[in-house]
Amino acid sequence: MDEQGQAEKILQEIPALSTTLLVRAPYPIVILNHDTSLRYVNPAFESLTGFCGADLVDTKPPFPWWGESLITLGHVEEAFQKKRIHMYENFRKKNGDHLKVKIDIMFREVQYGIQYYIAYWVDVTEETRKVDNLRSYVREVTKGQDNERKRISRELHDGPAQKLAMVYTDCRSMIKSKGLSGTTVDRLEHICIRLRDSLEDLRRLSRNLSPALLDQFGLVPSLELLIEEMNKEKDIHCILQVITSAQSVASEVALHLFRITQEALYNVLKHAKSSRVVVSISFTSDKVELIITDNGTGFNVPEVLGSFAGHSKLGLLSMSERASLLDGTLVIDSKLGTGTTITVEIPRWPGHGC
Repeated sequence: MDEQGQAEKILQEIPALSTTLLVRAPYPIVILNHDTSLRYVNPAFESLTGFCGADLVDTKPPFPWWGESLITLGHVEEAFQKKRIHMYENFRKKNGDHLKVKIDIMFREVQYGIQYYIAYWVDVTEETRKVDNLRSYVREVTKGQDNERKRISRELHDGPAQKLAMVYTDCRSMIKSKGLSGTTVDRLEHICIRLRDSLEDLRRLSRNLSPALLDQFGLVPSLELLIEEMNKEKDIHCILQVITSAQSVASEVALHLFRITQEALYNVLKHAKSSRVVVSISFTSDKVELIITDNGTGFNVPEVLGSFAGHSKLGLLSMSERASLLDGTLVIDSKLGTGTTITVEIPRWPGHGC
């Protein structure tokens, strides 16, 4: 037996490629030679994909299960360079069914310079489907909540707000009437002040529920009004920084970014004990970035954002969900005593290949 033959025998006998281990492994395993040709797939792979291992041996990428996946030979070469890589990929079974797998590719080298790569698969198709269904449900619930807010806002504006405005006008007219005593005029003035304050509170509530500026003039003017309202609060100074020139975004992006900012500022007022808040927003050709920073008390951020529900921080969880619904990201950086920074990145036009 020549040297190459001996090396092949060693390769076959090492524990990582033990026939018993491979055959009994409950998860799919794909083994590639260093030249990217396929060396072996185990029975779990054949069972999951429907492809026969005997038909695949010595074939090279693109492999038949890649289907319409965006995976390329570059991904394989990257794994060869890094010696290890983790990724998620969308594949197709032999019967055409969709398949999503989590892949862990590891490099192995044995004597005589023989190299190969082992790809361990975990089928996450069902898990992904459940997550997608949940996100779809959350999207519909959020949309329903926003529509309900808009309806209530419109009814407040067209109903109670208009009636209060008419009562205020009548009260002002009465003050101008002749023959009223000074005491009566003073009382009417006091009533007018209370009516005006109540009317302003009602209008502010209506704007907070559904800012009309958002539909009419866009995101940045709506944020400016929100900051203006914030600065009416005592002992806090809020600044809006538009880093780049404002650009148009999808209406749902504008709404969710406004809600995220609104929730963040509400949290600052209620919990942070902050004296200064900076809201910065910047636009690129394909995304918008929102950063909200305060100098408040801060808090310890859990490793999993879903844990916010158990820490009575549902507002932060809602913000994260809003970003996720638009294929965006939300990162919270905070520690006790150091303030909080919330960074949000969202595509300007979700679903348009941005």
